Amino acid sequence: MARSLDPAGPRPAPQVADLDELGELVRHRRLELELRIDDAAHACGVAANVMSRLENGKPVGADRLLRVLSGLGLAMLVTSKEEAIWYQSPRPLKIEGHAGKAPKGAMGARSPGAGDDDVGS
Repeated sequence: MARSLDPAGPRPAPQVADLDELGELVRHRRLELELRIDDAAHACGVAANVMSRLENGKPVGADRLLRVLSGLGLAMLVTSKEEAIWYQSPRPLKIEGHAGKAPKGAMGARSPGAGDDDVGS
């Protein structure tokens, strides 16, 4: 009998501070796509043990990490901590020198459903 997948559950926060949190995001996305770990690994072009290590918060090479993220339809945004706070705010923050506007270099809107329709104006 084929093993069934656990439901994805609530989506983890998109900002990660360690490998455990990154692994949770990757596992959640794989489960959203209803993929077994070996099928997801194959689709991403990595070995199943790489996918398992990543999901369990263990280190993997940056090249493999980027392959997995791309293969699962995820993206990595590298930004300053100041900008990260701005992107996660449900409304404009008063960040010193920014008067509630996007920090210099911040592009476009925040994550979907995160707040104002007039971001960047």
